[in-house]
Amino acid sequence: YTLGIPDTVSGITVLAAGTSIPELISSYLVVKKAGLADMAICNSIGSNIFDILFCLGLPWLLKSSIVIVTNGFGLATLANSYIPIQSTALPITSLTLLLTIGAMIMIFRASRWRLNLKLGILCTLVFIIFVVTSISLELNV
Repeated sequence: YTLGIPDTVSGITVLAAGTSIPELISSYLVVKKAGLADMAICNSIGSNIFDILFCLGLPWLLKSSIVIVTNGFGLATLANSYIPIQSTALPITSLTLLLTIGAMIMIFRASRWRLNLKLGILCTLVFIIFVVTSISLELNV
């Protein structure tokens, strides 16, 4: 807990927004200045894939490697070189994220891969619902 707020809630809100604002600005600029909506979408998807696979994977690899090197290379060390996750809502949040991605792909396809105001409003509403649901689950509300 930081300032009485669970770390997972801080991560879903403050940390996520703080790291994504530069992406928001760059995506806005490539669409406005160059009309490259494809680049903006790929930036969003690519940065999230990078964050999930590399920015989570590398620290887990390093932490586990340090535990293994510090405690020896035995099977018992390998079995105990895990990093506990303290989120009770992570399975539901992850499933919600996957369902949201699937829904957005279907919506993009239904709109013939054309972005418009309605789609922007829909994406914003889906995000708000996702954040409110995730926070509610994490706080057991």
